[in-house]
Amino acid sequence: MKKLRKKVVNGLAMGICCLGLSVTPMFTTTAHALTARIAFSDPTTSAGEEFKVTMKVISVDGGSIGDNSIVIKYDTSYLKFVDGTNATSYGDGTVRVAGKVGDNPYEFAYTLTFKALKQGETNIDVKSWGILDKDNNAASLDKRGSSKITISEAAAATTTAESSSQETTTAQETTTAQTTAETSSTAESSSASQSSETSSQKSSDASSSAQTSAAGETKAYSDADGIVIEGKKYTLAKTFDKSLLPENFDEAKYDYHGTAVAAGKELDGNLVVMYLNAEDGSGSLFFYNEATDTWMEDSPVTVAAKTVTPIPLDEGLAVPKGFEEATLDVNGKKIKGWVWATDKEHNYVVVYGMNKDGNKDFYRLDLKEMTIQRYFEDPAIDGNTADYVDTFQQYKQLKLDYKKRGNKLHIAAGVAGIAILGFLYLAFRDLKSGKRRWQIERIHQP
Repeated sequence: MKKLRKKVVNGLAMGICCLGLSVTPMFTTTAHALTARIAFSDPTTSAGEEFKVTMKVISVDGGSIGDNSIVIKYDTSYLKFVDGTNATSYGDGTVRVAGKVGDNPYEFAYTLTFKALKQGETNIDVKSWGILDKDNNAASLDKRGSSKITISEAAAATTTAESSSQETTTAQETTTAQTTAETSSTAESSSASQSSETSSQKSSDASSSAQTSAAGETKAYSDADGIVIEGKKYTLAKTFDKSLLPENFDEAKYDYHGTAVAAGKELDGNLVVMYLNAEDGSGSLFFYNEATDTWMEDSPVTVAAKTVTPIPLDEGLAVPKGFEEATLDVNGKKIKGWVWATDKEHNYVVVYGMNKDGNKDFYRLDLKEMTIQRYFEDPAIDGNTADYVDTFQQYKQLKLDYKKRGNKLHIAAGVAGIAILGFLYLAFRDLKSGKRRWQIERIHQP
């Protein structure tokens, strides 16, 4: 009996050892990527002044920071981007900051310069981010901060000086107009009065200069002769036909540098349009940006109808990076194409098609506005697309590895369970067999 009990114990111990050996590889410790934090300074400045914001990428757990790419956003009515460390402005209120900086692998500090446009409080926030550790593993983010900017009124001395200058100019123009009226005939007096009114308006318009905007706004400035845009002189129209207004705009009065003029205002936004008359008698509506004092001509773009027939992909032709195959229902028909791998809403699809001239190419179909245009990869963002593809592929591979590891764990557990049951079966069979032999031997004893 003792020998049999020892045999059972040894069998159980061997089964447990086999289970441990089969499961141990499944729980091998995996080093996680670093934990990082994005932090900003909170500066205070005055309207019209340039100021600096410090953005830092900090390692929280002591791991070394590798490459990174961070896109920040800001309100263009309050701020204008000037320049910054490893910074690229997209001109729409967003700036991309990327790459390593400095010699400290645990903290990257970027300096960004902005210009305050008007009084108030505004923020600079993180729109998107991607941070890697030194081994190019994606980091987790502990905290995503933002910068709070407090903008006070322009310096009092400057304001006083400008006010005095305007008062002096107005007084001089009034004196000149009165002198002319006293020494001229009735007709000349009327002419001088009109001239004085025009000069006063133009003087009011001559308040600031504007710079070219990256969003396509036109460089303009005001002088004694009116508004000058790209070397062409314009004057503000006091009235215009409201039927010229874009859709979603309504007529309104607007105070342009102290002069009330006819304008159009967006019903559910902040856009403003005014009508400008050129010296040659022509005129047009212009969008006006009060924050930057810039103009952009109202130039509607009408796209001609286009027909593209999706066709099978030519052999050897590569699908654009970052896309995966999908079949979508468009106008009641199934269309085979490619969508962004992470786009669950399917805002647009890329198809390989042929136009009416027989030319074959990739086309991008906007599923919301139902418009189509030839697809091409922008060389300026090719690196970003590649980074995105690599990151997404790493994610898919990691997910697959975890799935395989789980399957292996289930298999190992099943094998171990079967082994234990086998050992128990053999042990009890031997126990029963031994007991029976013992009974037989006892019966045959004299």
